[in-house]
Amino acid sequence: MGFLRNLLAAIGVLSLIIGTVAYLKFAPMLGQVSNLKQDVQVLKQLDPKAKQVYTEVWDKLKSSGNSADATVWKVPVKAGLTAEAVEQSLAKAANAYLITNLYPVSVSEQAKAETGLEHRLFKTYQVCGGMTAMLMLEQSDAASAYLPCQVSLVQDKQGNLALYSQNMDMMIYGGKPLPPALLGEATKIKNSILDMMNKAAAGA
Repeated sequence: MGFLRNLLAAIGVLSLIIGTVAYLKFAPMLGQVSNLKQDVQVLKQLDPKAKQVYTEVWDKLKSSGNSADATVWKVPVKAGLTAEAVEQSLAKAANAYLITNLYPVSVSEQAKAETGLEHRLFKTYQVCGGMTAMLMLEQSDAASAYLPCQVSLVQDKQGNLALYSQNMDMMIYGGKPLPPALLGEATKIKNSILDMMNKAAAGA
């Protein structure tokens, strides 16, 4: 009996040691599992399109290695079109959406004034109205960093022109679902910007 009692005691101590070692080794992993569960709950609260949006961003990031490339829309300008022709087409397309002033800013000309050196073309245009920007601001003050919506006309290092704008899908679908009224307005803005970019790039 004494031997059996000692054996059971030894097994108990061994089990305690093994349990302690296992806890020390795997506790961080258990914490990660707990955090993962919390993350899953947060993900369930996001817009149903969030997964698709971030998957596309990740795919672009893997391809380019550049976060800016991964988070913008780019529309190459039709070969042979001048910057002036693109700007005229953009203004025409914007006018159809009741945007009468694009508030153009020539960043490359500003750089020339500062340095006295020529720079490749870089010009920005404002393509959404003040009321639209204020509506987006009602959802989040942080949205001010992305507003008002802009389109950029850029000449690359090979001399080719392209139009760029922020990919609005992250603002629209990347978080919790927007209120229906704001979602409708944001979607209209997105579609109008893409329409303006495509028409301007084609010289329409």
